[in-house]
Amino acid sequence: MKPFPSLVLFAIDNTEHFRSLYYCSLAFSALLAAGWFATILRMRSSHEKLSPRKRCDPTEAEERVMTEIHRMVVEQRYYLTPGLTLETLSDKLGLTRVSLSNAINRNTGCHFRRWLNEVRIEEALVRLSDPGRTCNFSEIAYDVGFNDRTTFFRAFKQIVGTSPREFCRTVEKKCCE
Repeated sequence: MKPFPSLVLFAIDNTEHFRSLYYCSLAFSALLAAGWFATILRMRSSHEKLSPRKRCDPTEAEERVMTEIHRMVVEQRYYLTPGLTLETLSDKLGLTRVSLSNAINRNTGCHFRRWLNEVRIEEALVRLSDPGRTCNFSEIAYDVGFNDRTTFFRAFKQIVGTSPREFCRTVEKKCCE
């Protein structure tokens, strides 16, 4: 049983062979999905491969741990804590660093830092999509838990497939249509 909804996106090349896979461990978000679709289409047109995630079947214990991680980090918004590390989260949950890391890896197919960045970028997408927003990119980066703007921009581009600035332009164009 999954602790929360998942989204799987894949791309097929011109000869209908499976090319790539994205596994989203977050609750479904149309904004994140739109970014990934755009990335898949861009990669497909340029004949570049997306790197698939190697996801293993988690044990029941790892699923329970992931449910607890999700409850604390996402539902209680602990991801907003700047400087959140695997060690601090494992201490907070009363788990070993290894069991926490294994649960995240096996449930999401990615390491802790990547998963945490995805959760934070999800929040940033919500804030950037607000047509009435008054804060700048640096403020949003700090507000969602990143320690600096550069890390935020790098993570945003890696996860969404476009820069925050380009994303905002796209959102503004769609709002005006």
